[in-house]
Amino acid sequence: MKRKIFLIVSIAVMSLRLLSQSGIPEIVLQKAVALIDKQPAVWHIQQGVYSLEYSEEGQFKIVGWNGIGEELFAEQQIESSGLPVLACSYIIKNYPQIKIARVFLRRENKRGNILFHVEVSEVDLFFDELGNYTGGSMKAKRKIIAA
Repeated sequence: MKRKIFLIVSIAVMSLRLLSQSGIPEIVLQKAVALIDKQPAVWHIQQGVYSLEYSEEGQFKIVGWNGIGEELFAEQQIESSGLPVLACSYIIKNYPQIKIARVFLRRENKRGNILFHVEVSEVDLFFDELGNYTGGSMKAKRKIIAA
């Protein structure tokens, strides 16, 4: 039993050391320690935001921090049927031949906003709780690191 615990701790420490060499701030890694053991786990780095995507009980989740370790947002995957009608209309009009890959319900900490994060092809789209489009970002600009 002691060997198993030692092995798990050793693997976690080695993973943290490798990740710290990837440019993720140490304070962010410390906050993510509880989530890193959940597999699969992938880091996304974009415009100073460090996001950890992981799976928990069959649901994908994403947590994002800034460079000083403040949690900026938390997301949980939901069914696409949970999207407001206005958001669905926007996607059909602007991306008529693309299928929705995944939908997340996003809680932003600083503003307290609840948003919908929709992954469509090469773009992440964001909608407010009523379904109004609030912006998007290209996936190709992100640096991705497996944990």
